[in-house]
Amino acid sequence: MAIPFVNDIDLRGNEIQDFRVPRLNGLPTATAAQNGYVVYNTQDDRFYVCRSAAWMQLPQNLTSLEGTTKASLLDRTNHTGSQSSSTISDFHAAVIASRLDEFAAPTAAVSMGTQRITNLATGTGAADAVTKAQLDAVAAVANAAASGIAIKNAVRAVAKTNITLTGAQTIDGVAVVAGDRILVAGQTSAAANGIYLAAAGAWSRTTDADETGELAPGTLVAVREGTTEADTLWGLVSDAAITVGTTNQTWTRMVAGSTGEIITAGNGLTKTGSTLSVLPKASGGITVDGTGIAVDATIARTASGTVPAGSTNATITHNLGTDSAQITIWEASTGKQVMVEIAKSGANAVVATFKTAPTTNQYTWSARS
Repeated sequence: MAIPFVNDIDLRGNEIQDFRVPRLNGLPTATAAQNGYVVYNTQDDRFYVCRSAAWMQLPQNLTSLEGTTKASLLDRTNHTGSQSSSTISDFHAAVIASRLDEFAAPTAAVSMGTQRITNLATGTGAADAVTKAQLDAVAAVANAAASGIAIKNAVRAVAKTNITLTGAQTIDGVAVVAGDRILVAGQTSAAANGIYLAAAGAWSRTTDADETGELAPGTLVAVREGTTEADTLWGLVSDAAITVGTTNQTWTRMVAGSTGEIITAGNGLTKTGSTLSVLPKASGGITVDGTGIAVDATIARTASGTVPAGSTNATITHNLGTDSAQITIWEASTGKQVMVEIAKSGANAVVATFKTAPTTNQYTWSARS
């Protein structure tokens, strides 16, 4: 959107660099008021200057070469031979900007030249690559098993709150039926927690977790289904030796599954590895460092209003308490920014100079400190 100027511009001998003349689709009717205007006509790709109320075509540097027309020179089908990629200005940038998923799939082994693949997403499909975190979780299970920690057969669901240990019921969105293995981890009496076999009547503990000595601290069990707990790994974190039915059994989720991590970063937080940090907005508001969190002292203050009418020297009072406030003036009827001379007038005001005195509500202003 073009910015209208309401005053003449005095460049004081300085250059105008990197500018472009107006591009028009056809020439308008020439008038004396347009004398000196330079335009570019996109219909014939030529420059014109208005002189004596008439458009004059500016000459071109090259229109033909030994009988070869401009059109013939521009026709790529007339070009033969090869061209070095180094002579194409944007060749390198265009190639490196292409994403790997835009290239054809490889048909042979791809060597990474001893380099790592980083920022890999967690694998979920049978043919997906897995992350180091996933491998570490598997290694932890294997190492635990090697150290004598028991791994029980998987359960269908886990009950994290107190339930009645009888009959068919829904646990974590799973319709539990007779014969399902269920991890019970939220009973009011923790001694009643454990691994159960669901039944039409009263549930019973499974045969691999119903006798003393079958459940050691650190025992692990995988949960297959559930709205929130599908594909998670749970562990028995009670420290004392377990006497089934007497000793409290405390089970907790140890490793997240395909549904996500145990701890994720919510609004206003960022997570790196296992560390949660406060995430300041890029636009400011708070600052965060090793000593704590504080309100950003650089938060901008703003003010706005209508430019006073009746004088070419209009005083704008912003009351921001600084003589370095940034003032912007807008034309109310068009919403376009206008350029005027602005001079400081203390800590709470500026004086805007117009060639013609503003009328009532002709201009609005905004200030920012």
